[in-house]
Amino acid sequence: MNICGLRIFKFPKPIIVLAHGITMGGGLGLAAGADMVVATENTIMAMPETRIGFFPDVGATGWMFSKCPAGYPEFIGLTGYSQRNELCQASLTKLSENSPTGLALTLCLLRSNEKRTIEDVYRKDLKAARFMIKHPDYAEGIRAQLVDKNKNPVWQPGAIDEISLPDFC
Repeated sequence: MNICGLRIFKFPKPIIVLAHGITMGGGLGLAAGADMVVATENTIMAMPETRIGFFPDVGATGWMFSKCPAGYPEFIGLTGYSQRNELCQASLTKLSENSPTGLALTLCLLRSNEKRTIEDVYRKDLKAARFMIKHPDYAEGIRAQLVDKNKNPVWQPGAIDEISLPDFC
């Protein structure tokens, strides 16, 4: 681990980082430990390490979960996406429109089904379908998208951190 980055995380006094231009990899890792990061319109942030056969280090696989919205750590860590917040903001906007329970269940299934046989995947899908058709978000999503067509669902719960998934996840 980058010892300088760890010292920034643990430093007892406030640290402010000015990020201008390319702020990637270790530079972003250093900024992550600061109490405040000021980015300009020219700042491009990314963790592109997987592009070079490495992984997002400098503690990124831990601190991204406390510094970023849900789903973003996986997105930026896996893709190494490095454009300015246009695509990121559009992606987050799209995610925020979806059922938090549906998102959490999808991610859970993606992670747990990766190496399973197709038969096991179908068995898990059946359990997931039984869970979701009883969940209020299913009827609410159909109402908002297909019946009323107002595209304004009220999800229950409304936030990912309030979700309780069944044991099969």
